[in-house]
Amino acid sequence: MKKPYLTLLLLFLGVFSAFSQSTFTLLPKFNVGDTLTYEFTGSSVILGSEEPTNPSKHVYDLIVKDVDANGNFKIDYVLKAIDLAFDADEIKEMPFLKQFAEFYTKDMLRLPIHLTVERSGKLAKIDNAEEITTLCLKKVRPTLKKWAEELSKEKITDEAADSVIREKWDNDLVSTVFEEIPAMFKYYGKPLMYGRSQTVDSVTTNYTIAKMDDGGIWLKTKIDMMKGKDGESVGIDLAMVENEEGSEGEDELDYVDITFFEFEDYKFLPNGLLKFLSYKMELGSGEPGENAGGMSGKTTLTLLKHTSQH
Repeated sequence: MKKPYLTLLLLFLGVFSAFSQSTFTLLPKFNVGDTLTYEFTGSSVILGSEEPTNPSKHVYDLIVKDVDANGNFKIDYVLKAIDLAFDADEIKEMPFLKQFAEFYTKDMLRLPIHLTVERSGKLAKIDNAEEITTLCLKKVRPTLKKWAEELSKEKITDEAADSVIREKWDNDLVSTVFEEIPAMFKYYGKPLMYGRSQTVDSVTTNYTIAKMDDGGIWLKTKIDMMKGKDGESVGIDLAMVENEEGSEGEDELDYVDITFFEFEDYKFLPNGLLKFLSYKMELGSGEPGENAGGMSGKTTLTLLKHTSQH
């Protein structure tokens, strides 16, 4: 009676061992004194058009300054150069964008972003996020209030103007504007599995992870933002749509499936530091690349230089 039990136990241990060997945790080997220089590029495109809108590019340093009493890394994000394009018509319609652009391209060059990063590589906190938000609001608020009051023909308080901007940024200016900060640290400290796998929570994520010849890690994802645990895709009812002539003829009931995919491509060095990152979001009404209408946004991040004192 013991032999079948022993055989099953050994089989189970073998499966468990194989599973353990195929999983790993990505850890960045930061050292105090390290400086990593990255170039960020980003743009969005109306699908069917070849011209990107609002292209932007900036170069920044990640400087590992210290380790705190809890073993967390204290890292400064320091902007070095910025190239941001705003459409002239957009600034004419929303003049407060000019002040925002000035804050982004001038003030932020003198204002490091202080990060606390856990030993595992997880981003624990943006230490001066509220300070940066307050400074930006102070610069943008006067023009924004004037613009809003001209539109509404009503007086608007400072608090009301600030709340509109904070809501637009989901109360997180730094992570919204400098989207590469949360993206850089996204997969550190998480259990990962080589090969292909899938997770389903609020979204459905398909992973492909491989070890490269130099010992680095290549991680790619395809994230269906419209499909979660319920397995149902999200659509929009287009009820009572008038015909093209705008006549009083019969209205038609229609239903459009909306698709929203995000694609990520990460490459990590053998020491766990980020070498390259790109992510693309595609919103439309069909499979990726087949959308006749919609929008696509792409961002890339490239390590230009790594200087270490070790």
